[in-house]
Amino acid sequence: MPAQRPLNELRLDVWTVDRGLPHNTVLSLAQTADGYLWIGTWEGLVRFDGAHFGQLPESTPLALREAGILALAAAADGSLWIGTMAAASTSTGRVVTAWSANPALICASTSSPCW
Repeated sequence: MPAQRPLNELRLDVWTVDRGLPHNTVLSLAQTADGYLWIGTWEGLVRFDGAHFGQLPESTPLALREAGILALAAAADGSLWIGTMAAASTSTGRVVTAWSANPALICASTSSPCW
């Protein structure tokens, strides 16, 4: 986006719990190769497709649906690495795999199988 573009030509959109976020404080963001924007808040993780916030399936571990998501990282293999207060997890496909009880562990993997 050119820096010379007038402010009145830009669009500002505010996302809050009224629009579908689990909490108004965003702690982390990542965009995966499939175009989804993943947003981590104090009350869980949500997936945004550009128009709607996707609710996580009931099969998703409670720690990702209701806990603080402190870190998100999109890996080259398409997986999403998720850091919470309690653990690090990764997701691809429809399975979330917990890797560690250490909140500092966030790394990339090509073999782990959420949404």
